[in-house]
Amino acid sequence: MHFAESQHHLVRILTILGYPVLREFKSDHSKRCFFAYAIFTKIISLGTIFFHFCDPILFPHNKATLIFFIWFAESVVNQICMTVLTLNNIIKDNSLRKVSTLLEDLQSTFAIDCSQLRRTSDVVTFFVIILYFFVFIPVVFLSKNAFSVPSLIIKILYTIDGISFTLYEVYLLMLLWSLEKLLIAINFRMIFAFTLGKSQPVVPLLTGHSKVLQCVELINRSFGLFLLLMTLEMLFLLTGNLYCHVFGIWPVVETERAYLTTIKTLIWIGPQLALWLAVIIKCNRFYYLANETALCTRHFDDYSMQNTKVTRQINKFLLKNLHQKKKFSAYGFFDIDNSVIYTVFSSIVTYLVILIQFKQLENDLTNENGGGNDTSAT
Repeated sequence: MHFAESQHHLVRILTILGYPVLREFKSDHSKRCFFAYAIFTKIISLGTIFFHFCDPILFPHNKATLIFFIWFAESVVNQICMTVLTLNNIIKDNSLRKVSTLLEDLQSTFAIDCSQLRRTSDVVTFFVIILYFFVFIPVVFLSKNAFSVPSLIIKILYTIDGISFTLYEVYLLMLLWSLEKLLIAINFRMIFAFTLGKSQPVVPLLTGHSKVLQCVELINRSFGLFLLLMTLEMLFLLTGNLYCHVFGIWPVVETERAYLTTIKTLIWIGPQLALWLAVIIKCNRFYYLANETALCTRHFDDYSMQNTKVTRQINKFLLKNLHQKKKFSAYGFFDIDNSVIYTVFSSIVTYLVILIQFKQLENDLTNENGGGNDTSAT
């Protein structure tokens, strides 16, 4: 089973949600119609944000506070990210197909079965849908102690957009996992061939490694923007929600509702954060596996130089390996490795300090205005 077949169910769901991922179109007309549908879904999602924050049940907080501005800005940034992602998928449609074609060729060559990827993808997709629709939405209305049908419709539309982003993370994670399986198979077979003194399989294995690195270039071109948006989304999401809960929820809301609101936020952020960390770790692991292929050549022993073709091919591979890019990139802004996790969390602490200072300034201005009003009344 190839990668495209293993992700059939996930791709179909993403297509319904308006994300063109590896979809075959029967004609140019159907392709244009689908792209128009994708843009239409983003317009609806953008309108949902404004209705969400105008709804007195879903957002009963004061609209003239820093808390409201942070939550509203975070939602708008999320929607901008999703819209840009949709446009990027439309523009990079050919690159997405090249990734799929190259992966299928490599998996056929090295007999890589993606059945495990299919099972994992289906389970995670099912879990995300159940968690958001049947746990998150009920907890939202329990925390509000109020309910209305228009509010429910708005919240469902708002939740669908969050599901789209999370499922796209699942798709990217499965793609990285398939590349990891390829590198593990190549490295194992190369060590096995060198250990047994068989040089014939070496050249196809080195060629396969070069094709895997071509996939990295294509993924950076197709998904680099999503990696950047995903990292920025985590930065905004974690910073905004931490601040709003510490200064906007816990001080003013009774304990039971505060607990429910916190649970609601953890349900919303948890899957996205877990998948983001998994993607970062997979990217970092891929880099070390790609370097391990070059280290595998140390098992090659040809003192007599009897097989000069293999020797030349290995030397050429090692020289090329010095210049080939083996790291995934966030649209060229920075490389994706474990250091990104440290950078994001340190940035969250920095922005929280800045927001706390703004909160103190807001409190000082409120107190001054309150004191002025009391003096006037006297």
